[in-house]
Amino acid sequence: MSGMHAMIRMRLAVACTCICALALAGCTNTAAQHPKVTSSPAPVGSVSAKAATKKVMGTSDKAKAIGTAKGTIDAPGSPSPVIADVIKVERLPDSTVLTWRLKSATGDSVATNSFQLSKPPFLDTRYVGLVDASAKKTYYAYTYAPGNQTDGQDVSCLCSGIPDEVGSQGTVLHSVLPPLPSALKTVDVTIPGFEAITGAQVTHG
Repeated sequence: MSGMHAMIRMRLAVACTCICALALAGCTNTAAQHPKVTSSPAPVGSVSAKAATKKVMGTSDKAKAIGTAKGTIDAPGSPSPVIADVIKVERLPDSTVLTWRLKSATGDSVATNSFQLSKPPFLDTRYVGLVDASAKKTYYAYTYAPGNQTDGQDVSCLCSGIPDEVGSQGTVLHSVLPPLPSALKTVDVTIPGFEAITGAQVTHG
């Protein structure tokens, strides 16, 4: 499958998940928490699926970054050198949409299939967080248990899956998180395996 087809598939998956999460009966909508982060999960409300989906599908691959960090992905074989670009952090009335790009740091395609940004067996990006430093609180993508889950575990995430590989142009990824405080102007973006991206501007939709 070409990189373009993989990107479209990934965006459609996130968009469909946003819509389905609201329709599923008995979903838990709890925030995922990375084990190395000690702050409490953010209070969770409802997600504006229509607005979030519009943001997910409307991002250009060439969008300008507002913050960048170098890091590695622990892909099979050896760590892959990669770059994370934060494109936009947008607060909506009842959710926040993080748009970012993962790309190769070498110019060649590198493997990125890893559990580094999630937890086994989920190959998604639920450990990408937004940090409100003043409140010492970290926000993560909404997770939920689909209606057919009998154990109640949050196995689905309102976030992009991790791509199998990325090239120099990169792949645009998204997360839908709880709403940030309305007065918050900047956040830090934390991605496991990367330097923290500090002072990312928050826009309001």
